[in-house]
Amino acid sequence: MQAAQWTYLTDDMYLLDLQQTIDSSDYFVFQDHLKSVLMAFTRDAYVKGHALQVNGAVHCPSSGEEFLTPDFQSDDTGGDNIDNRVPPNGVLPFSGLVMYMAPLAYLYADPVEIYYVFRELYVRYWSKLNAIRTERGTILPLCKLFEDLIVRSSPAAVFHLINIGLKPLDIAFPWIQSAFSGMLDIDQVLFLWDRIIGYDSLELVAILAAALFHFRANELEFVNTREEADDLFAELIDIPVITLLQDYIFGLPKASS
Repeated sequence: MQAAQWTYLTDDMYLLDLQQTIDSSDYFVFQDHLKSVLMAFTRDAYVKGHALQVNGAVHCPSSGEEFLTPDFQSDDTGGDNIDNRVPPNGVLPFSGLVMYMAPLAYLYADPVEIYYVFRELYVRYWSKLNAIRTERGTILPLCKLFEDLIVRSSPAAVFHLINIGLKPLDIAFPWIQSAFSGMLDIDQVLFLWDRIIGYDSLELVAILAAALFHFRANELEFVNTREEADDLFAELIDIPVITLLQDYIFGLPKASS
């Protein structure tokens, strides 16, 4: 396999993110599986060809070239020699990547199964959480959806936070970008991801963020610091997300016409 044949400059950066993940007691037993999945992912050119957007790559110099040239043109696939792209998948390492795959280790014993499920999830969904685009389901529209929802459902809490210099999105952005991996218990993360696949929509991530915010709205009106706000949500790691989503959606005030 290419993962065993070649070593890339980006490997150590990917492995740093892996180390941060397996430092958790939830995932350290899956170190070997997650490492093999991660290394295979970095070398899979399928990702660049099928993801909505990848975050760039570096071209290795051919014979006679002296410098590496950064390439962030995600839609430019013509004329590139895929073998000269580092990493071949076009996804430069970033903190949190391994957390998109780690919960799957609780579903599949075979790393091959983990890999193909994770790759498809990344191509269809997680790449959108790391793409600065305007298409529906990408990170910017999801942030806008979150803000619109909390203004409708929790206006007093929003007003209070803004008055003390806290932006609600600053609190919720890590939840949205991570699809709640590492923010909630693993079983609740998987329940959420199951619904994302079922409805084929990442908007559920923004809706859940708004639902959590609404759940703590009364307490948020009395916080004075970011640390106090974060502490309120740290206690909700095991909250049943499906029940919370249902209660929030069915109780959401109708938008005025």
